[in-house]
Amino acid sequence: MYRVMLSVLIVVIIGAVLYGIYGEKSHEEESITIGVVFVLCLGLLVTINVHRHNQVKSEQQRASMTAVHSKKKAQKEAKRVAETADSISKSRRLVSVSESAVELSRSQSWAATQEVAQSPTVESSTTTTKSVSQSAPATSVADPRPEQPASQPTYDYQPVPVTPQEETVFVNSQIPRRYHKDANCRGLQRYGGGSAMTLSAAQQAGYVAFCAYERYG
Repeated sequence: MYRVMLSVLIVVIIGAVLYGIYGEKSHEEESITIGVVFVLCLGLLVTINVHRHNQVKSEQQRASMTAVHSKKKAQKEAKRVAETADSISKSRRLVSVSESAVELSRSQSWAATQEVAQSPTVESSTTTTKSVSQSAPATSVADPRPEQPASQPTYDYQPVPVTPQEETVFVNSQIPRRYHKDANCRGLQRYGGGSAMTLSAAQQAGYVAFCAYERYG
């Protein structure tokens, strides 16, 4: 727009100059023409200045609005960043409190365990157990086997006693080939006793030799 008005002003001036040079007119007409040209030029200059002023003002307003918008946007961004930082800080505080609570709970549990382990009840129980174990009289373990009459062992040849085939004898699988006439024989009692059967059945099972304890005493 500014360039258009400037072009119009230049055209008017050139036209006025050409008219003044080549036009046939009187002195009065020349004065009127110069006045009209002056008024037109002045009006164009005023119009150009007003337009320029309005344009500058518009640009300033636009720049001001842009600055305000940028400022508001920056404030919003700063507020969002502050809220995010506050949220992160709160989360960290909560995590720290939770960790402190867990650590406190562990410490209390450990302390309670130590108190229980070192309590007087446990000590008194231990002391009582020790006292009972120390005060209990030493007792000998009784031999479950029946007492057998003491006899002097003889190593001379002793004949195998005659035993009827239907007589009951006692055998033990841990004492191979031996049968026993006495259920309380110390050889049997050493292995927990024996099983009763007839001599005939024992011999068929392989128990063909008489017990040396019973034979030689």
